[in-house]
Amino acid sequence: MEGYRDWQPRRSPSRETGSEIDKSPSIGSSLGVSGIIWRMKMSKANLDFLKELPRVEEVGTVIACFQCSACVADCPAASHSSRFNPRDIMLKVLLGLEEELLTENSVVWDCTTCYTCMERCPQGVRPIEVITGVKNALARRGLLPAGVAAAAENIRSTGRVIVHSEAVERRRKELGLPAYGAEGKLISEVVK
Repeated sequence: MEGYRDWQPRRSPSRETGSEIDKSPSIGSSLGVSGIIWRMKMSKANLDFLKELPRVEEVGTVIACFQCSACVADCPAASHSSRFNPRDIMLKVLLGLEEELLTENSVVWDCTTCYTCMERCPQGVRPIEVITGVKNALARRGLLPAGVAAAAENIRSTGRVIVHSEAVERRRKELGLPAYGAEGKLISEVVK
């Protein structure tokens, strides 16, 4: 029986060169890419990407993530979307794969912002804060989905997410609430 000091990674001959290459799982395989593609992706890594995110509270803790997948286990977005995985997002942020996340149709918009990942993380990493930081970086670049951009504009102009309509006004009157728009004046002062 081999002792732990004698352990060597399994190696197999390469078809291309005849040399030995390590076939054990790697970080690249966890992102679903082969070794060559992984090296190409890493050549585009922006190691300063993480510095863009500290505008959000606790994003600095991302370096404590050890890829345990606890954030994925109960994630409603991950269970309903084959492309959303908070663990992969964390890994891409850690590795500076900015081009993978800061795209027009970024996967981060699939997040439901339920905070389950933060509750489950044994390291206290707060993946939701990191995802929010990536969303803010996308917003600074003007890469918002149409629905998010419309909601942001509505909040900016009226102080509300829901668009004003006669039905909303009738319901407010039934409930004894003030006319729609009174609070909108306050939000315009806050935005200034």
